[in-house]
Amino acid sequence: TSTVEDVEKKTSKSYAPSLYKLSDIQVEANKTYGYSADKVLSLVQSLYEEHKLVSYPRCDCRFISSELAKSFDKLLKPISSLEGLKTYVENISIDDMNRISKNKTYVNDEEVNKSSHTALLPTGIIPDISKLSKDELNIYTMICKRFLAIFLNPEISEKTTVITVNNEEKFKTTGKIILDKGYTEKKKKKGTDNEI
Repeated sequence: TSTVEDVEKKTSKSYAPSLYKLSDIQVEANKTYGYSADKVLSLVQSLYEEHKLVSYPRCDCRFISSELAKSFDKLLKPISSLEGLKTYVENISIDDMNRISKNKTYVNDEEVNKSSHTALLPTGIIPDISKLSKDELNIYTMICKRFLAIFLNPEISEKTTVITVNNEEKFKTTGKIILDKGYTEKKKKKGTDNEI
């Protein structure tokens, strides 16, 4: 028989990650789709040059300029045309856009000036999905989802730690419960947490 000696609960918030720079999307597309770095560069280059759907691809910056932040509504518009994302875009308010435009995690002129290019972003042009290859659509969707995520609520979780005693030995058990999925709602999460 075990005796519970201590239970500690903590609520934590996890905010959307930074926007993509080229190397970030190359790593994530490799994990998700098995694409090589060269293939990702080629796909992003095609989305930029041929389709005009994304910003300059050879960037090493994860930030947006304050000037570009004034166009958030325009940049969000094409995301509505992607499957399952329209409702999320429609629920983003002017207040949400203003809040993010003041958030240095995503909007930072100093960082943009260091690299002279912004993070990878949709350009605001409505895509003709039928003209994109499956691979192009995968990469375009990744860029759009990463951008959309910064406007959504954080993921809120309750982490629990339980200390039990059995035969004078102490055992520590941890787990968490997701209270609000926030920006992770449309993301497939790998791995599982123990629910306590």
